[in-house]
Amino acid sequence: MKFILYICALCLLSACQLSNFPFVDDAKNAKSTTQNTKFSDYYLQIKELDESNLVEEISLQKISANAGNLTAEIKLILLYSLPGSPIHNPYTAKSMLNEQLINDELSLSGEDFALFSLLKDQLNQQLLLFQKLIEKELAQDQQNKVGKKQLVTIKRLNEKISQFSQQIEQLKNIESAINDRGN
Repeated sequence: MKFILYICALCLLSACQLSNFPFVDDAKNAKSTTQNTKFSDYYLQIKELDESNLVEEISLQKISANAGNLTAEIKLILLYSLPGSPIHNPYTAKSMLNEQLINDELSLSGEDFALFSLLKDQLNQQLLLFQKLIEKELAQDQQNKVGKKQLVTIKRLNEKISQFSQQIEQLKNIESAINDRGN
């Protein structure tokens, strides 16, 4: 009889553990550790999603992150850094990643820490390349402006040369006419 009561108690306790009662503190659950989440697996999963599923995933993670879910915030970093993502933005991803790396609540597995270290390096490299590209485009724009100014100056000088050539021709004609009258 004790054995049967023991088994019933175990069943009841396990059922309680599986159910989600409304009085459980959701905020506490939302701030739970990220130790159980494998972000490397998550990245591989979102990499395979099509655009509509990515949009849905982004929406879900934003809602969850706004509720204070640390795991969702980290997943958003991966979504911002994913090249095919509709919200791809390395600046935002790098900013969020820096915030999370200094967060005391963040506890990553060794594998995920390596992933985020690699991600940080990749984002730094990408931002550096963006900066170089912007500088190159600015230099090209400046060179184009100088080139356009030079073309305008050359055009004006050619017009003056043409005017002077016409004046020289007219003076030669006048000189020739004077020489012909004098003979």
